Parts: sequence; C-alpha cells; structure tokens
Amino acid sequence: MYTISGKLIYSKQCSILGNKEQKVTFEMPSGASNGIYLVQIKTKEFAKTVKLVFQQ
Repeated sequence: MYTISGKLIYSKQCSILGNKEQKVTFEMPSGASNGIYLVQIKTKEFAKTVKLVFQQ
C-alpha cells in the first residue's frame, strides 16, 4: 500500500493457490490518516493497482 505521493506504508505477501479467486484482508497501518491510498496486487502474470479511500 502506498500513499498518494508514492511512499510505501504497508506490504504483505500471500500464497496464491492455483487460478482461484482469493480474498486477502489487511488492517490499515496504525496512524493512517484519512485520504487516498494506492493498493497494488502483483503475481508473476498479473499486476493491478487500485485506489482506496480511507475514512475513519
């Protein structure tokens, strides 16, 4: 997870089992401010970045 300015604030590695859809959960880092964050999901064959709007 990155701030909108590109600073890495959270990283998590997960094992992917086959081509099945999987659910990955995480908690916002302590001290995270309300705002827009970028979440990047990558595998060997795939990469996607999505916008996350966080409001407490």
